[in-house]
Amino acid sequence: MLALVSRVTSPPEASSPLGSFHLNLSGVVGGSAASLYQAICDVAPLVVGVPLAIDLLNDRSFVPHKDYTTNRLVAGVLQLAPSTMLLVDETAMASGQVSQVGVANLFAFATIMDRAALEYDFGSSQGLAYDNITVAMDTPVVVFSEGTSMFASSKKQAFGNLSRLLELPLEPAAPSSTSSAPAPTVDHATAMLIRRFLAAVRWAPYTFDDSLSDAISDEFTTLRTDPTLNMDPQRLSLWLTLARWHALLHGKSSLDMDSWAAVKDMERARLARVAARAAAAAASS
Repeated sequence: MLALVSRVTSPPEASSPLGSFHLNLSGVVGGSAASLYQAICDVAPLVVGVPLAIDLLNDRSFVPHKDYTTNRLVAGVLQLAPSTMLLVDETAMASGQVSQVGVANLFAFATIMDRAALEYDFGSSQGLAYDNITVAMDTPVVVFSEGTSMFASSKKQAFGNLSRLLELPLEPAAPSSTSSAPAPTVDHATAMLIRRFLAAVRWAPYTFDDSLSDAISDEFTTLRTDPTLNMDPQRLSLWLTLARWHALLHGKSSLDMDSWAAVKDMERARLARVAARAAAAAASS
């Protein structure tokens, strides 16, 4: 729910975007990616899904680029309207060679998640090279993957330090007599109500009470001693972002200690799930 309302709240010229974060739903197997895609489409007004199939990655650039033959800017898959939710399906990727074009497309995804920006490719013409133009993006990303996403798990950090990409391992539901039944859908009237609510939360006014700064700063020192949290200034900033959207989703116009405590509990539970999934994967290998 927090991912559905997050948006960039910092000005475009900011070196590090604030307000938004991205989600990696791991443990996606079988046909569950399609079910997750449909569930998000039911409640989010703007959604674009991109399956990371090798052929699609290598076929054409996802980034807008200048065609000097026609003197036009050619649209790319990632040229999206503000607040469009981008659903990236890694489960569609099979074995194969990723071309130079495909690698550039993968880095374009990483740039959106890291800098909330996309570089439009103006290439070169008649021996003259032109500078690319960086365009600000407000595009929350959800990555479906079987294991940890390639964007978060690279040991060499090939895609940079994507600290605002949170892995959330899905837990399999207990089998039941109705497990083979089709997933429920949301009727149009209910979907419109949910979309209006999410839009109201996304653009609701928000203030940060300075009286909480000292308490959170003092707690930050304590949190850094917990080795399971890997707490640093970047993670603290991310937790404050999550706390913002948690407070707004609960009808508050500013952060309070209840929302801060709830986010800490959610993050501890998420990190425990990540650690348990990693331990299980290591044990089975």
